[in-house]
Amino acid sequence: MKLGKLFLAVGIIAPLGIHGIAIGQQKRILPSAKTSTVFRRSPKRPVIKFVPFEMVDAAGRPIPSNRIVKLPNGKSVTARAYFDSLNRIEQGLNSVGYSMRDEQTSVTVEGGSSTNPTFDRQIRSFEKNLGGGSDHIDDRPSPLFEAMTGKGSKGKVSLSKSDLKLGGPHGMLIAPKSILDAIQKKPPTITSPSVSSGRQTNPQFGGGKQKGSDTRTGTLKQPLGYQAPITFTAAQDFPFGNNDFGAHFGYRIDAKGTALTKSDSGSFSDSQSEFNTSISGIAGVTLMSNKIDLVTVKANFSGSDVSRKVHFGLNVFVGGFALVNENDDKVDSFAWHDGYSAPFIEETPEFKFPVFGPFQVVGKAGVMGEAGVKLTAAIFTSHIQAEANPYVRSKAYAEIGVAVDLEVASAQGGIHGDLTLLNDDLKIGANVGVGYDQNKREFQALEEIYCHNSFEALNGTLSFYARVYGLFGVLLHEWTFPWTSWRGFQSDKSLLDKVANQPLNWH
Repeated sequence: MKLGKLFLAVGIIAPLGIHGIAIGQQKRILPSAKTSTVFRRSPKRPVIKFVPFEMVDAAGRPIPSNRIVKLPNGKSVTARAYFDSLNRIEQGLNSVGYSMRDEQTSVTVEGGSSTNPTFDRQIRSFEKNLGGGSDHIDDRPSPLFEAMTGKGSKGKVSLSKSDLKLGGPHGMLIAPKSILDAIQKKPPTITSPSVSSGRQTNPQFGGGKQKGSDTRTGTLKQPLGYQAPITFTAAQDFPFGNNDFGAHFGYRIDAKGTALTKSDSGSFSDSQSEFNTSISGIAGVTLMSNKIDLVTVKANFSGSDVSRKVHFGLNVFVGGFALVNENDDKVDSFAWHDGYSAPFIEETPEFKFPVFGPFQVVGKAGVMGEAGVKLTAAIFTSHIQAEANPYVRSKAYAEIGVAVDLEVASAQGGIHGDLTLLNDDLKIGANVGVGYDQNKREFQALEEIYCHNSFEALNGTLSFYARVYGLFGVLLHEWTFPWTSWRGFQSDKSLLDKVANQPLNWH
């Protein structure tokens, strides 16, 4: 996002606290586990006549039916029990056109591969519905508190209720007295910029499509006490994947308020301005028909020159667990700079479904990783500047067995693969209120709103395998069943970038 200007927010800020928090791993068992994949042979094969395996050893010598044999899973059974189990597996394979006497080891399933036209349409929809703006935000001024804390090597701040000065090239804050001393008064004539904006919203955040949320045109001589209203709403939600494995993220930004002075006054000291801003972000995954919001952030801010009070509210959830619940009311100003993070595990209950012939999958699937948020905010009675950065790192995992003839368990199974569901960094910010443009030497009603996202979604594969063992641990046959394969999608783009500042006839 290019602001292209250097603004001084008008106000005095309370001392900054760096709190930070990290909590222990959060594990939650999901309500259910359902797969949308249809596991069956493709193409169809003719039935094979069942020919049982004879109870003989490798040299063709008969094996006594009561002989005890030990299987790879540690079980000891009689030769008769083992060959009965082996022949039930063979008969089940024969019924779908396969045999342990075949060399084929890979079985194609319908619906298992998710690199399909649906995923391509989701990618095209994402790219089509971007909010516009720069693909990079490197040239946007660094976050306010990087400068205030010196973490970004942009300078350090010295806080005082009588005079606030901020070093570094961006100089975001200065006290009213310092501003007024620096201002050269100008004639009360301004030119209102031509502004038109509209953003798509999404039902995820209670939207539909919003068009033309504000429009201002013309060249006007504004009276003293000029009102500059700000009203803006934008919301988007982007889903990827299917009911087995998916990813989603979204945001919402609301800003409203009025830059106003007392009637017949153009002095900032007579400001009656009031502003409200709220920003929300969400990122999560879908796992076996469970939609999971891994990180949810909701923050709201308000300031009023009438009451001389500011408000700060913040709610953060990771994996359904509450990390933060803050609501603060302060006089004049308030600063916040915090980071919150937590590891998580979201796991399905045990599931069972047929995959091929006599084989059934039995196991659990889960997603694990870390999620959190970073938030910076400076709230004044006439100015709000805030940025929320929710993020998530997640991978799918599974604990799979293949249930065949459980009494004897001549077959074993497991899972191959590595599937990244969602790695996401979402930055949502707003700079709204009364500011002073040093270059133009004028007050302005600031309306600067942005959202940028860097993410990777659905990259990798998962497949089952089943193995059937002979006597003394000899592997007779192994099959693989591709469950899902995603080609992945990466993006690092601006979802929303709006600058619509209005000059004010103030002094």
